[in-house]
Amino acid sequence: MNEITVKPLVALAQNTHIETERLLLRPMTVADLEDYHAFTSDDKLLKYNYHAHKDKRESLEGLVMYNMASPLGRYAIELKETQRMIGNIVLYLNEEQDVASIGYTLHAAYHHRGYATEAALALKDLVWEIAAIKTLVAHCDSRNTASEKVMKRIGMTFVKARKGATNLRGEVVTMLDYEIRKPG
Repeated sequence: MNEITVKPLVALAQNTHIETERLLLRPMTVADLEDYHAFTSDDKLLKYNYHAHKDKRESLEGLVMYNMASPLGRYAIELKETQRMIGNIVLYLNEEQDVASIGYTLHAAYHHRGYATEAALALKDLVWEIAAIKTLVAHCDSRNTASEKVMKRIGMTFVKARKGATNLRGEVVTMLDYEIRKPG
């Protein structure tokens, strides 16, 4: 493993495109609006996360304001076979930039095919190459068993359950926290 010794945000800026066997992780663009809206408007898919977008205008605003305005660590998950965006995956850094948090959303039509795990493993590999980052964390609503399975598949272990946590919808839920520490 070649460690990247620059600051983590610089490393993210240097790694805007990550290719796996079936996927391309890349910055989002306005051209992704149709695909982005297809999963950000699905209330059933997002029931453990944020409120679904009501229309394409709201999706466009989310795409630009949330993903394109601060693109470092935010990736479209593009299926190479079709060149369509099938979801998104994000790395957030803590203030000290020694802990990265991962989150992902995948269009329901692409569930149960290993795409979320494949994308998450690619970002885990990137995180381990960045010298300053020591820990990768993730959390999910305790009812979101699919997301929890992805965390386990990439090697994360359960840390704690936070009862009484508030999700992005403002609901009081139990959040499950997972983490994995950099080897060595």
